[in-house]
Amino acid sequence: TEHPSSLQAKVAKRGLAQCAQHIFICPGSETGCCATEKGAESWDYLKRRLVELNLAIPIGTVHRSKSTCLGVCVQGP
Repeated sequence: TEHPSSLQAKVAKRGLAQCAQHIFICPGSETGCCATEKGAESWDYLKRRLVELNLAIPIGTVHRSKSTCLGVCVQGP
């Protein structure tokens, strides 16, 4: 397990203390529900738009993460 001070340092470095929303996006899936190129397109678009709208941490309050399949999408991102 990680030492609590190490965890707090990561939270501070990533600006997660002000996080109000957290968006998980599929970078492509082994299950075939999302093509890798579409996942990458979606990731790049989300990143760009959050910055354009000043919503991305550390300025805004939205954090984004790539996630392996959560098994809840039907047609990809």
